Order: sequence, then C-alpha cells, then structure tokens
Amino acid sequence: MYTRIGGELLNQSEIAHQLSEVVRMCENRPGGTVIPIGGGSCVVLLMFVIMTVNIARERPERIRTSIRIFLERAIFIRQPMKSNCLQLIVSNDGTNGLLIEHSVAEGIVIINMAEYALRVSAQNANRKITDGVKRLLTPKALSWYVAPAAQALLLKQIETFDDPDGFVQLSMQLAYYRLHGRLVSTYESASIRRFFHGRVDNIRAATPESLLWALKKKLFEEAAKKQALITLENITGFGIDNHLCALNVLATEQVERGKLSCLPEIFTDPIWTETMRFPLSTSQVTTSWKNTYLCYGPVVRDGYGCSYNIQANSIIFAPSALKSCPTTNVDKFKGALVESLRDMKMLVT
Repeated sequence: MYTRIGGELLNQSEIAHQLSEVVRMCENRPGGTVIPIGGGSCVVLLMFVIMTVNIARERPERIRTSIRIFLERAIFIRQPMKSNCLQLIVSNDGTNGLLIEHSVAEGIVIINMAEYALRVSAQNANRKITDGVKRLLTPKALSWYVAPAAQALLLKQIETFDDPDGFVQLSMQLAYYRLHGRLVSTYESASIRRFFHGRVDNIRAATPESLLWALKKKLFEEAAKKQALITLENITGFGIDNHLCALNVLATEQVERGKLSCLPEIFTDPIWTETMRFPLSTSQVTTSWKNTYLCYGPVVRDGYGCSYNIQANSIIFAPSALKSCPTTNVDKFKGALVESLRDMKMLVT
C-alpha cells in the first residue's frame, strides 16, 4: 500500500481509498490456494496486512483475544527484515496494532508512534475528510505459494497455537527464583537514544543483591537501590553489554582476518555464552493511553518474555512462554508472581 508518491505524503482520502481496496481484494480472494502475507520494503512507511479471511474477520472481544490475533499474524509473517519492517494489522471491528521487526526499532519507539496516531485521531475525531482522491491507487497483494505438505504442517501448528492461552503475569526475580530455585541472565531494555546512533543497552536485573532479596526479603531496599544504580549507569552510557558485545565483534573480525590467532579467553568461557542468553527478557513500555498494550515472546526456548506497562494505580503485564518447552510453566510462573507481589505489598505497607 502506498503512503508516499515521489516523496509526497498522500492525503487521508487517498489512503482511505487504498484501505477500502485492500478489504475489497481480501473479500474476493480465494483462501484455500495461497497464503497472503503482505509485501513491500522498508522504504514504505506503513504496510497494511490482512491474513486469510477467517482470521482477519475475527472480532476481538477481550484483550487476551486481541493479543492472540496479533501473535497469530506474527507466526505467519516471518519474512526477511527488508521485506516488512513495520506492519499495521487491523481487525474488522477497528481493533488495530503494529507488528515490528525488532532490529529496526525498540518498543518505546513503536509506542510513541501509536500514541501520536491516537492523539491525531482524537484531535480530528469530529472533522470530516475534505481532501479529494487525486490518485486512484490500487495496493498490490503479494501471494506466496505454499506446498500442500507445508500447508498441512501450518494447519497442525495452528491447532497447537489455538490451545488455551499461555499469557500470564510478569515474572520478577523473586517469582523466577521461587519457581526455578535460581536466578538467570535477565534482559531489560535501557534506552540510550540520548547518544548519537544510540539504541538500547541491557539492564541486568539478576544481581547479587536481587539474589539476596530472593533469599531474604528484608534486603528489598538494598536490591531496589542496586537496580536504580544499574539503570542509571545503563541509560547514561556506562552499561557493560554494548561495550563487551562490540569488543567481541571486533575480536571475531580480527581472528577472521588473521590478525588474532584466537578469541580472547573471556569470549570463549562458557560463562560468556550463558551471560549472553536471556531466559528472562523484560521491557518497560509505558503508555498513558487506555487499551494500548505491547507484548512479545521469549527470546530463548526455555525462557519467558515479559513487557510491562506502569500505570498510576496499576501495572499491566504481558508475559509469554513456549508451551513446547518442558522446563517453563507459565501458569506456575503466574502463581509465583502473584505471591511475590503480595509479599512485596506487605513488605512496603
């Protein structure tokens, strides 16, 4: 779908016309022969994607159902990064959201985009579109042929995916320790966009202080202070992950060029490998807009993915885990988190 022609941004009427064309094309499209998955390039700012009709026509009546709709699309939309870096998914009742490829942007960028769109929509809610349609553009639908054997495999995977949901509450360090009896390398996104070309670094929440907190709750204050300290260090450019990862990449390049005989010992130690995998991946993506959420899956097979949205009087969690992994249990994880949060409430009140 076009959003710009020759560098000129299309008006609302022209974009609305194309969206209507997408709906019309979707309704007249056979659903059993191909799997339409959208197309385009990163030059296009916005991609409009509708899956097969039986999926796109589902009307989400609950938050949980809405999230599942987007994750179902994420399963199918597994194209290279250059094909679709950002996609807009719209259900026929108006529920909509953005699906992103993480290498081009982090969650807070997408939330800011969504908030901007919501503000513009609210400001223009009672205005009529006065711009005329200057160009009758027709979006191009890309179809991918899928072999019968592959289609059967996809259908089998859909049946597994459509089992009872696996979303539960966010796992904190205490909840993870209660469930698994140990702490693991934990990722928490830290924005460093205050720096030129800055993206993110990693706030490592699994610290000696947090382990002591898990063992002895009276040390909560010390653990909280440590967490605040490493957060400040990361957002001001003093985190360890980006620096060490850069050194690892540079050393690897030097070995490939024959300028180093082998990698430095730090990068061959098993501790380095375990440090760079994250069974617990978290990210704070806070927005003040109601009914707006962000979620993602685990980054390793035996892990949990958890984003959280801090509100004035509540916290919205969006955790996830793979149902195929025998060592993670998201329902028990939820129970451990609820218990931990209740204990913390008693601790600080």
